Amino acid sequence: MEISTTQHTNYGAIDEHTSLIQENKQLASNYDTFLSICCIIMGTGILQLPSTLKEGGWVGLVYIILAGILSNYTGILTVKCLYTEHGERLGTLADSGRAAFGDIGYTLTNEFKKYSLLAAGAIFILLAGINFNSLAVTLFDLQPNLTLCLKKRLGSDFEYPPTTIIRIFGFPVSFSSICFAFGGNLLWPEIEMGMKYPKSFNAVLSASNAAVTILYLLVAASAYSVFGNNVTSPVLLDFTASFVLTLAYLFITAHVVLTAPLLLIGAANDWAKDLSNKFYPDGGWSTLHRNILRLLMVAFSVATVLVVPNFEKLVAFFSSLTSALLIFVIPAVFYIKIYRSRINFGILDYAWLYFIIFVGAFCFIFGSYLSGIDLIYG
Repeated sequence: MEISTTQHTNYGAIDEHTSLIQENKQLASNYDTFLSICCIIMGTGILQLPSTLKEGGWVGLVYIILAGILSNYTGILTVKCLYTEHGERLGTLADSGRAAFGDIGYTLTNEFKKYSLLAAGAIFILLAGINFNSLAVTLFDLQPNLTLCLKKRLGSDFEYPPTTIIRIFGFPVSFSSICFAFGGNLLWPEIEMGMKYPKSFNAVLSASNAAVTILYLLVAASAYSVFGNNVTSPVLLDFTASFVLTLAYLFITAHVVLTAPLLLIGAANDWAKDLSNKFYPDGGWSTLHRNILRLLMVAFSVATVLVVPNFEKLVAFFSSLTSALLIFVIPAVFYIKIYRSRINFGILDYAWLYFIIFVGAFCFIFGSYLSGIDLIYG
């Protein structure tokens, strides 16, 4: 199978001073891209953040900042890996995997992508079943959460809950769950391709991650200060009924209903393409086959959340299993493999990249193990 490329000049290659992508007025402005990235990132895991502080303690706020910095850097690497030294642009992160490690790189990246989409779809279905609760996607969801926390915190009958400064052994699960809230790097290739000024992608992504990180810190700190180690996940379950809470549920329920099918269809389309190429290379993959596959995926997702109807544990397990690799390990490894013959890495460059790989691998191994044990026996 050939690597799909487009003739997008040499942006991202070694010589980046000439032949930049020309302006296209039909593409997204930097401001539009900023809003799109913020909405994409904030749609994954925000209601889990207060619970990550319960796992790691108040030091979890440092984990949020670290996750924001690392995910921003690897997001930039994800896009840089799309550009060959000849100036051609690859299509996806999986294509970068093929350029770096051949078919095995493409296959592994694509498989992790599909399982990541399937896991996210299952989590959204679970949230829809928990009183039509779901992940917060936009500022409409953030504002009720902060408002409810402040209202409870400033009440005359408020008592400080028990909290923890640091839990050393809670780092892998806590950090992995936070990583789930910074997911989105699989979409950065499409986002960058749709920009009017793609050369500005790095700056726009950095600004978006900074804004999201600040909001995450506010949400996590406000909720943990109110509920302490008794906080549940999703955090809205801790609040008493009110008009503002009802509004939050309405916005979030609409998000779940509209987004869960898109996640599952995205995974189903990738699997359908693989199965079609393997079993029907000359055609024959019909609409019936596609619908059966989609039905099986929905059934699997529903069965998963019925067996394990615990949002906090599912997010921790799935994020450790997929997010740590897709967000940190894979982009850093691909970048080293693709660019080490094109630029000279210094000692600090290698130290920083291998630190990212170590953090991602550590969370993948120990986070998956600990969250898996908790999922089964907790």
